[in-house]
Amino acid sequence: MMLRYFWYHFKETLFRLGILIMFVCVCSFNLVSGDLFQYVDFSVMEGLSFGAALLIPVLEFRKFNIRRNLDTWFSLPIDRWKLALVHYINGAIHVTAVVLTAFSFVATALSEVKCTDWGGAFTYFMLMELATMLLYGFFCFVFTQANNTADGCMFIMDYAMLPMVLNIWLLEDKEFRSLYSLMQEITGHYRSILIPGGEDFYGYRYEMERWTATSILGPFALNAVICVAATVLLFVFFQRRRTEKVDGISDSWFGFRTLIPIMAVATLGESIILDLVLFRIIMIVVAYMIYRKGKRFQPSDLVVIGTYSIVLILTGGL
Repeated sequence: MMLRYFWYHFKETLFRLGILIMFVCVCSFNLVSGDLFQYVDFSVMEGLSFGAALLIPVLEFRKFNIRRNLDTWFSLPIDRWKLALVHYINGAIHVTAVVLTAFSFVATALSEVKCTDWGGAFTYFMLMELATMLLYGFFCFVFTQANNTADGCMFIMDYAMLPMVLNIWLLEDKEFRSLYSLMQEITGHYRSILIPGGEDFYGYRYEMERWTATSILGPFALNAVICVAATVLLFVFFQRRRTEKVDGISDSWFGFRTLIPIMAVATLGESIILDLVLFRIIMIVVAYMIYRKGKRFQPSDLVVIGTYSIVLILTGGL
């Protein structure tokens, strides 16, 4: 039954796959530029890969946020975690297709600039594919923690911005190197060594990025553990998914319940944008209104809002 459903769903999403590939082709049509020095734009593949990791979880799992669909799917003689597995695998195929198509254009551009290190090019592709698949699994879990599509999209955006928020406002001298930042470092390194003359062209930037190729192992492994754990939890939580919660308040501990306090604490630090204390208080109230869908706040919500407001008033927003 699982194989039959996979085949059905795969055929159902073939048109979507075609649209994705066409979009990648349009974005990657001309990656070579420059006269004195021919530059290959690696950032297009990097951006498309990250975008696929964000978008495809929504496309694959949004149907489970519609109650009438959920009644139909959950009535099938197949375990719920297997339904999630089918959609995860189908999305993984689409993600791989996006990364592979983008890389084919990068490879074509590298051949135009007379690249000779094709072993390095293949290593770059494998690293980008691995990083994108890890992010894809993580964001699948994040999206399915919501009980409606709008909340799921906000969860994805919040988690995508969370490493930047933590680095700017909380960690100060330390830095959490997210998987996307590692993808940028990997791209910077291979861009410098795959393009003939790239070492001289990028100058000191190459000297800074050369060491990151050997120093990303620890941060990459940490991110991999987090993403693999999230992917496993995707199937665990999906097995427990209940129809009556669909379209309701997304009360997961991995959602607004935790994200709002974290973002609130982060904005207590020095900020250029959020300088007005009143504006910050209004923002956290609005965040809880979105969380509760306009319904009455819970005592825990009031505690967070009240504590946050008092600290802001007493410190003047730091």
